[in-house]
Amino acid sequence: MSAGKVLLVNPPVGTHAYRRTTVGAELLESPPISLLQVAASFAGDFRLQFLDLDLYAEQWRAKLAAVAKEFAPDYVGATANTPAFPMALECAAIAKTAAPAAKTVIGGVHPTVRPAEALESPAVDYVVHGEGDLVFRQLVDAGKPDDVPGVAYRRDGAVVVNARPPLIEDLDALGMPRHDLVEIEKYKGTSVLAPRGPAGYLESSRGCRHQCIFCNKTLFGRVFRPKSPARIVAEIESMLRAGFRWIHFIDDGFGTDVQRIVDLCEMIQKKDLKFHWTALSGFAADQWTKEALVMMKKAGCLRVSFGIESGNQAILDRVKKGTTLDQIRQGVGAARESGLETLGFFIFGLPGETAATAQQTVDFAKALRLDLAKFSVATPNPGTPLFAEWSAEGRINSHDWSRYLFNFVDDPVYTHPNLPPAELARIYRRAYRQFYLRPEFLARRLVSSLKKRTVFKDLRLWLRTKW
Repeated sequence: MSAGKVLLVNPPVGTHAYRRTTVGAELLESPPISLLQVAASFAGDFRLQFLDLDLYAEQWRAKLAAVAKEFAPDYVGATANTPAFPMALECAAIAKTAAPAAKTVIGGVHPTVRPAEALESPAVDYVVHGEGDLVFRQLVDAGKPDDVPGVAYRRDGAVVVNARPPLIEDLDALGMPRHDLVEIEKYKGTSVLAPRGPAGYLESSRGCRHQCIFCNKTLFGRVFRPKSPARIVAEIESMLRAGFRWIHFIDDGFGTDVQRIVDLCEMIQKKDLKFHWTALSGFAADQWTKEALVMMKKAGCLRVSFGIESGNQAILDRVKKGTTLDQIRQGVGAARESGLETLGFFIFGLPGETAATAQQTVDFAKALRLDLAKFSVATPNPGTPLFAEWSAEGRINSHDWSRYLFNFVDDPVYTHPNLPPAELARIYRRAYRQFYLRPEFLARRLVSSLKKRTVFKDLRLWLRTKW
């Protein structure tokens, strides 16, 4: 196919799901890197349009219908994690109605785990399962799905799932994410996570070697596949040219190769690139050196996040976290000593959790003297060992994927063996109050707000948080 029009759509899951959570007021507004990377494979005569429906709040359906009707795409592609999946199906239906000749394609984590489920919707023509960076373009070029690896489709009423292609070994060979497609002027920063926006995501690697049972490795696998420092710097420069002023590294394995981080930081300094950045995904507590943390600070990093999960060692062992409480203490302490802000991620309701172990987690978070803490409730997403385990035990009580949110605690999708839903909700909300409303923390936060001149933004966030 030598010419065509492709519309890439991000469902509005942030606006309509995550904002309902306790800390939804601090939700990041950033375009999804996955669709921009898929767009990189289209060039030449192709006309592309990227539509982030999170920017259009309650008008998203009308916006999608209007764009699809006017643009009249040949293909419409939408991405979906588990809570976004129902909205992705709705996006396909709206696009089909507005542009009946368009072929609709769904990809992402959830369709990768359950491709046949996506094809239950008559509005979905094809599913891309696995890494879709090249597969979507191959499907468009072929014009039919029969011989395209990584595509699922219907044939004579039956679902056909083509074998998935091998994982992409050389990520440097991928085209540059299409930051030029982003309506950059519509993104803004947030008071805490990115006060000097617009903020964007950068994926510097794929694959995670850790074995955590609550994490889905179906899409990118367990083999660590890094981009080179030179490639990462090229993406940074592309983002800065597009207008981004804050960059979040979001890959799960960012800290896997410490020397790569040092080399990257040296290159950022050598090129004198001026921007703020964070390691947003959870650094494992065994993935750091003091040299790397110091270099990150010198290269413009302001915050590093740690995937801590629990303050109880037995629970960490039970979920195969592969780290110890002592390693966590040392890692967080070293980051703080290097001048970096620290953010800790915690999960309540993991296997073995009790009211007592949950309180140990809150006490541990306070003892670490973290700058920020993000508490969540365990969500057994499809494709994870946790989902398989609890399904086998009959603990999963809903397949309404829109409810599969880490912070949606009032209507849980599973029955925990030790903690009833009301108790889990109480633990979750109390944790935020215990951590953030301490006099010691409030005093430190006020000093930080004054230094960064974000007092009014922080106050507004405080008032909007559902304590």
